[in-house]
Amino acid sequence: MTMKWGKIFAFLFAGLLIAGFTAQASAEATQKHTLTILVSIDGFRADYLDRGITPALSALAEGGVKASVRPSYPSVTFPNHYTLITGKTPNQHGLVANLFDNKEYGVRFSLMDPAGARNPVFWTGAKPIWASAEEQGKVTAHMFWPAIGVDSAQKPPKHFQPFIPGTDVLDEPQMLIDLLGSIGEPVDFATLYFYDLDSAGHKYGPNSVEVNQTLKRLDAAIARLVEGLKKSNLWQTTNLVITSDHGMTDSPVGNLVLLDELLPPDQFEAVGLYTNATIRPANGTPLKELAAKLVGRHDHMECWLREEMPARYHYGSNENIEPIVCLADPGWLIVTKEIAADIKEKGSHGYDPSLKDMAAVFIATGPAFKSNIQLEPFDNVDIYPLLARLIGIEGEPGDGNLSALQKTLK
Repeated sequence: MTMKWGKIFAFLFAGLLIAGFTAQASAEATQKHTLTILVSIDGFRADYLDRGITPALSALAEGGVKASVRPSYPSVTFPNHYTLITGKTPNQHGLVANLFDNKEYGVRFSLMDPAGARNPVFWTGAKPIWASAEEQGKVTAHMFWPAIGVDSAQKPPKHFQPFIPGTDVLDEPQMLIDLLGSIGEPVDFATLYFYDLDSAGHKYGPNSVEVNQTLKRLDAAIARLVEGLKKSNLWQTTNLVITSDHGMTDSPVGNLVLLDELLPPDQFEAVGLYTNATIRPANGTPLKELAAKLVGRHDHMECWLREEMPARYHYGSNENIEPIVCLADPGWLIVTKEIAADIKEKGSHGYDPSLKDMAAVFIATGPAFKSNIQLEPFDNVDIYPLLARLIGIEGEPGDGNLSALQKTLK
């Protein structure tokens, strides 16, 4: 071999060697990158998993971590979805109910007004985890999360698809996969939200055929999510956390506490009703006079001045909470005569978070988790520090801690 050809072969060999090292480094970098997906199935009571009709979810639970989660008070949708991504109770993050008045700005938050609910003034009480992640160089993407919040610039996430009513749950997984693929760089944290189960639970009751049918469809949707992640070569590096905002219990039609049978209608205004009633005086009625008639134990309901609520609810000091708070007994609703005839729902939530029927599902699986772990029940504020660990960021101080979930991690 001539010296000329020897130099050429040496050059080629060095180039191949460098290319090989580069490819290996790239593969290792890709392998080390993990995606964390937080999935919420609205109204998924923890023991729904025991009905034997959700094979995909059951397989994930058996191969990973399974538990039931206590929601924060009040055990309703928007407050608890914000708790999941802030680690703070509703009393602390300020989203104190599905319907409340912001006293500082004089505007009303209502889950029935999605556009108005995105007003940044409602979301400034806590920084959501996606905002912390993006500030620390992470990429996030979100599909339908109902309480997404805003960042320090009072803007929602860059990659966020608000809820589209009428979307088939079986289509949602591919919508998320498509969103992940459209961003052009690896995503570190994503959220996905399913609505239908909560709706079926309210309309038909938690033990209905319709709820079981909905469970089967949601299980099929989770199976599609897993398959989609596999086809996208993401499954092996994805930590999947599946939970809910609350459970559901039977509320027989006609189980109603009528506030205007206890109080003169012109003396009070009920801002929120149903399982949790938030009440203020009206037409110049002194609070002391109203409280004398309402605070205390009644048939199927108990009421407190907000600052005197039991400590275990961690609720009552936020200025957006009305001065009197009433909590219905399980299976009962607090309403007024004006709307009583319209109440037809057979399932409800919002009750004491310690009740078994209010417990939410929790499943976690992926490279960060051990297998076959059954945890004792824990509070949903503890999910935030878990997410921060999985995403690899420094989270904000909150009301939870990682101790309950530390033993689930490898």
